[in-house]
Amino acid sequence: MKRVLSSIAVALLLSAVVTTPAMADDHVFEGCWAKEKRLQHRVNDAWHDGDEHRARVLQRALDYTRRHCDNDWDDNDVEDLIDDLEDEWDD
Repeated sequence: MKRVLSSIAVALLLSAVVTTPAMADDHVFEGCWAKEKRLQHRVNDAWHDGDEHRARVLQRALDYTRRHCDNDWDDNDVEDLIDDLEDEWDD
């Protein structure tokens, strides 16, 4: 009985490790928090580089992402949002 329980425990641990997002492609499993964090770094970098226009566009994208992101978003969705905001700003 003890051996059976031990085998089940090992199987459960292995299945948890195999399905852990850290072992998968980060961009597939990252969720909104990681997208927000990456965008915040981009905003900070733009301010640091003195690119006020880019920083403001990225900040708007970050604000929108915080309000509307769902975990089905991928990096292309975020880049499309930034492009749309750039186009809107230029109009």
